[in-house]
Amino acid sequence: MNGPHYFQRYSQRENVVTNNTLLLFSRLYAHNPYSLATFINECLNIPFDIGVSFAQQTPSQHSTPDGLISQTSFKIVIETKLDENYDPDQLERHLSTFNNEEHQILLLLSPTSPNDEFICKVKADVQAFNKTHKQHIQFIPTTFEAIIDSFESVLSDFDFQMKELAEDFRAFLQEEDLLLSAPYLMRGVAAGDTLNENKEFNLYYDSKGYRDHTYIGLYAKGYIVSIGKLENIITAAYDKSRENLEIHEFKKKVTENQEARIIGAILKAQENNGWDITKNRKFFLVDKFHPTKFKQKHPIVGQKFFDLREVLTINQLPAVTEIANLLREKV
Repeated sequence: MNGPHYFQRYSQRENVVTNNTLLLFSRLYAHNPYSLATFINECLNIPFDIGVSFAQQTPSQHSTPDGLISQTSFKIVIETKLDENYDPDQLERHLSTFNNEEHQILLLLSPTSPNDEFICKVKADVQAFNKTHKQHIQFIPTTFEAIIDSFESVLSDFDFQMKELAEDFRAFLQEEDLLLSAPYLMRGVAAGDTLNENKEFNLYYDSKGYRDHTYIGLYAKGYIVSIGKLENIITAAYDKSRENLEIHEFKKKVTENQEARIIGAILKAQENNGWDITKNRKFFLVDKFHPTKFKQKHPIVGQKFFDLREVLTINQLPAVTEIANLLREKV
């Protein structure tokens, strides 16, 4: 990104990361409070509303007032860690920050998720605190990657300034080496009408931008149903009159097999769906789509990125066939 930055770069590192993350939240709230609510719901999987609500003739225990104007109260307490030096005692001390909010969230923000042992320890401490102090605090660890992915997912195509803001925040995270590594990322994409063609030609196509990833997961009817490891990303156009495929960009040397698969997908898209994908398309070719069944809590509209290390709770990924088997076991 050229030009001035929205987010500061030069200060004590942990403080500036926290400050920039809060700035991101505040800018989204100023842009649209309901977008912030959607963002929190998407990122933290906690359904609640932000903003003022209006109601008429709402009965209470002793009366029925003619009208009510109310607002949900919530507090999110953030602890930022830029390495794996997690401190459960420090998080436990943060619990006294809460009062009587309707929604109480203790958020641990870091480049990667802590291990299960640490999470279980903190959740046990929070549960004990809640019981003693009659609170209902939830402990939620999340990553910077999840924050920016969720932020971008709630923006509309016409939120040009907010998209620019997101681009600068992602650039800031990349500069600080706080994003997840591409070798472990699966890009979940909505397949729908093209699912059979995707599996037949072992590819996925679209015209949108993307960021580096290694795996493609095809989503349909509530599940990631297939996963493949990328072998090439090719931007191409097809001239039907000359039966010629023009290669514009590629990650690796394009093989005859890859060209044939792209042409096959282009022709099937026209034949089966009446779609003209002869121009301005990126083709994400995988070695092979392997069947799996990875349940999703929310529909994937467009795309969603998964760090497979976190999903499978392992540090090193096995072969893609084994990844497909392991994903079936996840709920």
